[in-house]
Amino acid sequence: MACLMAAVFVAALDVTIIVTALPTISPYVLTYNTSSPLWGSLSDIFGRKPVLLSGIAIFFIGSLMCGAAPSLSILLAGRAVQGLGGAGCIVLVNICVSDLFSLRDRGFYFGLIGVMWALASGIGPVIGGVFTQSLSTYHRARFCTLVVHSKATQPTNANSRGPSNNRLVMILLGLNFGGSTYPWSSATVICLIIFGASTFGHYIPAVYLGIILTPLGIGLFITFPPATNWIKLIIFQIIGAVGLGLNFEGPLLALQAVVGNKDVAMATATFGFVRSMSNAFSIVIGGVVFANVMARQRPQLGRVLGDDIAEQLAGDAAANIGVIDGLSESEKVVVKMALLKAVKAMWILVTTLK
Repeated sequence: MACLMAAVFVAALDVTIIVTALPTISPYVLTYNTSSPLWGSLSDIFGRKPVLLSGIAIFFIGSLMCGAAPSLSILLAGRAVQGLGGAGCIVLVNICVSDLFSLRDRGFYFGLIGVMWALASGIGPVIGGVFTQSLSTYHRARFCTLVVHSKATQPTNANSRGPSNNRLVMILLGLNFGGSTYPWSSATVICLIIFGASTFGHYIPAVYLGIILTPLGIGLFITFPPATNWIKLIIFQIIGAVGLGLNFEGPLLALQAVVGNKDVAMATATFGFVRSMSNAFSIVIGGVVFANVMARQRPQLGRVLGDDIAEQLAGDAAANIGVIDGLSESEKVVVKMALLKAVKAMWILVTTLK
């Protein structure tokens, strides 16, 4: 299981990295999304293990290409290869877990996979921001992921499984870590508690609760003031995170419960395809909404900041965020209000879609 978790972690890390690096390094998303359904069919034809190892090998080759890339074109080609292999890693891990464990016990192991996604979601955007600033740093990081690849390719015992009370251990660990080892709002604590609680066989109520909490949490983001309010920031994110956690693997369990065993692989691959496509669309559409709202505020920014600075912020605020440091306090207030308005527009869109 540790090997499967390692395979998911490196693939999920590269998916979440593009949140901040999307304008520069987007071929990963394209190949990842388009190839996801294919891996399920291949595993039915050639078997789970060969196809999973093939996905890891392709990802490994893509990482080598990125690490040794002498130019941007080779780097983008390497990212495309990584996306192809990353889709295989994530889809096949879910299929393998479905083959190895009964539907009742599956939630616990999907929860462990969810923890890997949570960790990658926290680390990936930060690394992505560094990548877009330094190509050489990206090269070194690509070589670092190869160490995790080596762990993912080590053999695992397909017959090993945790005791039936592992779900209780998961919840107790989350309660024990909360407030001491990790903050209550940390991804580790939230995932341990939520995924542990969702493995008791009652996944439908958890899905319904997630459907309610997700738009509620994100909708509350709309009320954020220009100044930092830590109480709102923590509580609202916890609400949204709990909703997302409940709906991360619950729908997959529901889907697998209604399809026959012979269709589990294809259903799981299709589920992964829909999720990855939704992720890609949300990033792109959210970016478009943000950019359009900033562009509409360009005349107002120009009157206060001057045309040059206004053009930088209205054109690509994320890439030129450092410009704000050189502004006066009154000018910073104007920019913060403009950015807040643009971000709120994204949250309104996401809330209505949820």
